[in-house]
Amino acid sequence: MNNSLKYYAFSMLLVVMAGCTEKDITQKVGPLPDETSMTHVGGHLYSGKTFSNKITISMYEDDGGAVEQIGYALTKPATTAVTVKAIPSPELVAAYNRDNNTNMEEFPISNVTLEGGGSLTIPAGKKASENIEITLSDEGLEPETIYLLAVALEQTTEGIEQQVSKQVVYYRIGYREKITMCE
Repeated sequence: MNNSLKYYAFSMLLVVMAGCTEKDITQKVGPLPDETSMTHVGGHLYSGKTFSNKITISMYEDDGGAVEQIGYALTKPATTAVTVKAIPSPELVAAYNRDNNTNMEEFPISNVTLEGGGSLTIPAGKKASENIEITLSDEGLEPETIYLLAVALEQTTEGIEQQVSKQVVYYRIGYREKITMCE
């Protein structure tokens, strides 16, 4: 047998034997985290297409509207059914423009239709609602204009921690003239 193989086998035997001791190996640890923060439940409104709360949509003249999806999710399964309502929020559009130094036009609320009136329900034992559709109409939109639509929660739910930034989805909607060229 090769000498290097003998040394390897012998060293492995020593490692195995060294691991067999009668004493338990213990390690001192610091204080445990506060359990109250681990029992809180958080919730967030989300787009059906991306994890981001900012979505860009391109709409073209004579193509009709666009259909998007949103849902609501919790960090832990709901103990009872949780229902929230999503609505368009013009106030958040103005705040977004001010805070980000932009000048996007407010998407007309009359052009927004939320399925089921914007109601999102998470059944007991589940972490997320079914997605609902948001239909965006192109009625009366001006070509070559960028619009902003903010969809936010209308009310907060007791027992669910609400982070303001996670309770709104922004849709940046570019509306363009449809140009077709034949050469």
